Amino acid sequence: HFDHIMGATMERQGRRVPTFPRARYLLLQEEWTGAPDREQPQSAFHLHLPVLQEHHCLELIPGEYEIAPGIRMIPAPGESPGHAIIRMESEEKTAFYLGDLFHHPAEVAHLDWTPRFRDRERLLASRKALVQEALGTDALLISAHMLFPGLGKLRQQQGGVEWVAMKPGPEG
Repeated sequence: HFDHIMGATMERQGRRVPTFPRARYLLLQEEWTGAPDREQPQSAFHLHLPVLQEHHCLELIPGEYEIAPGIRMIPAPGESPGHAIIRMESEEKTAFYLGDLFHHPAEVAHLDWTPRFRDRERLLASRKALVQEALGTDALLISAHMLFPGLGKLRQQQGGVEWVAMKPGPEG
């Protein structure tokens, strides 16, 4: 998604190159083949991803994938065909980076509230799976779109779930 990859490449001497040439960029195969922006030549998809592929920085992943011990990329489709979240585990604690799974606390309280032009059924299934696991593990959630700093946990409410924002630091 354009708002998550805009810094992946930069222009140097009139040519686009990876900003971090030794970095490894992981993308679900379904995001590569099913990206809505794929058909738009002026999109961020075309600006950044072919450059990363040309420089051998981009790795296409077929499905759930262990990036490193305790860090997994998990398919969470709906926002886009190959949208993924990241689960991190260490010392019996769990955290998730949510990407675009939720954009606002209201979407947590109302899982079926989805942005227009998304695959509502798949997004709802992805959200429900995350909610179940996050509640079961008391996971820390990291969101790119919630109010800064985007940290929170889920709390079971009568008839649903709510986002509880947290402050960074040991007292969290």
